[in-house]
Amino acid sequence: MARRGATLELAVMGLLHDTPMHGYELRKELISLLGLGRVLLATGEPAAARAEFEAVLARAKDERRAINGLGVAFDLEGNHGRAQEAYRRGLAVAADDPSLAGNMALSLALSGQPAEAEVLLASALARRPNDPALRQNLALVLGLAGDDARAATVARQDVDEAGVRNNLAFYARLRGITPYARAQAIFRQQLDPDLVRGP
Repeated sequence: MARRGATLELAVMGLLHDTPMHGYELRKELISLLGLGRVLLATGEPAAARAEFEAVLARAKDERRAINGLGVAFDLEGNHGRAQEAYRRGLAVAADDPSLAGNMALSLALSGQPAEAEVLLASALARRPNDPALRQNLALVLGLAGDDARAATVARQDVDEAGVRNNLAFYARLRGITPYARAQAIFRQQLDPDLVRGP
């Protein structure tokens, strides 16, 4: 009886992997890992988040949300090259995914490739012309490059004048902070006062 209890305890703890999970059980575990990865990203723990996303990808290699999360984790760590590899992998699986395209474009802009970012977003917008998130990513890319006039024109399609002014001020502030802080502000969507002191 003690052996059976120990076996059940190990199974409950997830330590027995003799039989692979299927269907609902696997989906449930993957959703949990994805959720934990997102929480870790939001709380500023990209290395721990990467581990969760990699665990998902070990079980479901083409899970686009995990690939996207992995890319964001790399971007938050300042490793834009690895992030872009992840986004390319995701776009090979889900070419129309606006989140992957937007994050890839932001990563390109953060790594000093605004022209490539603009081309990618223009292509994504050609396929999804009514996607406000893609348009606002384009405005952000233009703003990071210092093209405030075009950034404002793009932003006005979805944002009122007060919002456009706020966005332009945000873009100017982003241009004045360290690359690491810029990635944090963009991907975590906040400006932490400790991050914006600049170089």
